[in-house]
Amino acid sequence: ANIYDANDNTHGVTSDIDGKYELSLNFGKHKIICSFISMRSDTFVVFIDSLKDTEHNFLLESSFTQLQTMVVSAGKYERKLEEITVSMEVIKPVLIENKNSTNIKSVLEQTPGLNILDGEPQIRGGSGFNFGIGSRVAILIDGLPALAGDGGRPEWNFIPVENIEQIEIIKGASSVTYGSSALSGSINIRTAYPKNKPETKVTIYSGIYDSPSIDSAKWWEGTANFSGLSFLHSQKFGQLDLVIGGMGIYDHGFIGPPSPRPGFGALNDTTIEENEVGEKTGRFNFNLRYRPKKIPRLNYGINGNFMKSANNLSLIWDNDTSGIYRAFPNTMTLQEQTILYIDPFINYFTDGGFKHSLRARYFYTKNDVENNPSNETNVIYSEYQVTKQLESIKELNVTGGIIMNQVFSRSGISTAEIEPENRLQNFAAYAQLDKTMWKVLNVSVGFRGESFKLNDDKPVGEPIFRSGLNLKLAKATFLRYSYGQGYRFPTITEK
Repeated sequence: ANIYDANDNTHGVTSDIDGKYELSLNFGKHKIICSFISMRSDTFVVFIDSLKDTEHNFLLESSFTQLQTMVVSAGKYERKLEEITVSMEVIKPVLIENKNSTNIKSVLEQTPGLNILDGEPQIRGGSGFNFGIGSRVAILIDGLPALAGDGGRPEWNFIPVENIEQIEIIKGASSVTYGSSALSGSINIRTAYPKNKPETKVTIYSGIYDSPSIDSAKWWEGTANFSGLSFLHSQKFGQLDLVIGGMGIYDHGFIGPPSPRPGFGALNDTTIEENEVGEKTGRFNFNLRYRPKKIPRLNYGINGNFMKSANNLSLIWDNDTSGIYRAFPNTMTLQEQTILYIDPFINYFTDGGFKHSLRARYFYTKNDVENNPSNETNVIYSEYQVTKQLESIKELNVTGGIIMNQVFSRSGISTAEIEPENRLQNFAAYAQLDKTMWKVLNVSVGFRGESFKLNDDKPVGEPIFRSGLNLKLAKATFLRYSYGQGYRFPTITEK
């Protein structure tokens, strides 16, 4: 905490990790303020009339009025949004709630410079277009990758919309901190933990699709409706933090199955019924964290998310009149998806000011595709990170980490050139330095080394660098410069 004289705020000290402090004052009356981020400040008045020691203990209470946005994506540790050296947008959960957004895509598309084309995120046009074979934008949940291990595709319905603390979007190469898939930027969805008061939220919605203006283009009987339900319960039980949430969706959809066409003969796709083309999705997620009383600087826990979905994918519409809301023959795919992740983690703050973090994720995806080869992928990801603010060099923060990522993929496709089973190994190490100079200039320098190996191929990789400056010109005016490199290894599907 910061303890300082209200009449002379240059005269102050910072308490140590146990809360101890010592402040020397001149004779006279002084108003002393104690402040800490996310806590309500406290004050007291002291009269100094002799050479003696006076003891005063502060007990600060939590305050949920957040005046400044704190982000972690830029340097993998928490700092103020206006101080970072990269271009970043932050989306708060109130925007999601006010728009009744059932899918995170509609929220992300409110961000300048970001659009999503056929499910693929594009940041400042730096991604190109590739249909489902490897995103150039890293999608992360709580800082851990959430892209399919084989094709690197984002699954937007899998993101726990009901439990979001904030979304942090980096525009520009962020491969130094988030690796190969962050070639043109990253989207980090941070989930929330309980506040002091328990919270329960339930949302129910429903709607219908209007009938087409061309009567013959309406392929469904009656009305085409969609509906859904989401819920969240967040509560502290002593030293245990618990969050549970989930959602269910039914969407009739407005794209129908292919209809028979003259001249196609046996190629006519008539196996898909009208009642099969809708979407049915269910998802359940939880966050569990424990903070032992006897070791106050330690916390550990496990987070999880599970989704089951039945949906369809249509590549080409039939025609621009009666078939405008039907799929072209043999271009519609029905699939059942099973997706889940389990995240064990442990964080420890030492007496010396080090923060040690060990996080892991088991990520599983399975796609059962009707009349087509199915695929199954297992991803095992682990990351150790250490952060330290060096006392010997004032306001210098050092962050470093090592990463191991293993992908095991099994596909139904098998030819002379394509193996049905593939294994991708990825190892990385990174470091980043952040320094504040003269209270107005923030400097950032980062480095990452990464190695990729697919099956028995020779390992490949490149070292990459980034740097950035942030100069405070006035109270609310900042000049920012950022230079970043990116290196991308193809996904298993691309390879």
